[in-house]
Amino acid sequence: MKNIFTRGIATITLLLSTCFANAALITQDNSYTYFDAGNGLEWVYAAPCALDSNPNGSCNITPITFIDGFREATENEWFSSFIDLSALVEAFSSDTLSETEICATSFFGTGRTNCDFGDLRSGFVSGAPVGIAASIGNSENSAAEAFLVRDSAGNIPQPVNAPATLLMVGLGLVALRFSKKK
Repeated sequence: MKNIFTRGIATITLLLSTCFANAALITQDNSYTYFDAGNGLEWVYAAPCALDSNPNGSCNITPITFIDGFREATENEWFSSFIDLSALVEAFSSDTLSETEICATSFFGTGRTNCDFGDLRSGFVSGAPVGIAASIGNSENSAAEAFLVRDSAGNIPQPVNAPATLLMVGLGLVALRFSKKK
């Protein structure tokens, strides 16, 4: 019984160390917050209105300004970063940052300083494929929330907490070693 318990602890420790090593991060840049999907793509919550909103549309904003290499995402980029709407919502939720801090609208020239997390949770996501947006209508709605993407290549790499990861791997290996001795 003790052997099974030790192997279980070792397995859990190794799995946790893998999760910590590959965890995607909400990162606060010098000016705005973005999400590093861990796949070479970084995402920003850019506006409370669709990417193609005109100044006289229902949101009454100016079009989004693309800065710092951010651009519209392709369908493949959406699905390689988020498996569904809940993954997108989770990515832009944080225990340490408020929704205001996660929202980067004021940096993308929209004249807005807010994001509508209620619309996001309801699946109004501008330009997103169905599965991430709740429907084609929600994706094309002028009040759909706008997200932009950029390649993270060439950006300063985000630090990975290597000492903690190595410690977790080491503890898992030690536990496996003790379980084999018995």
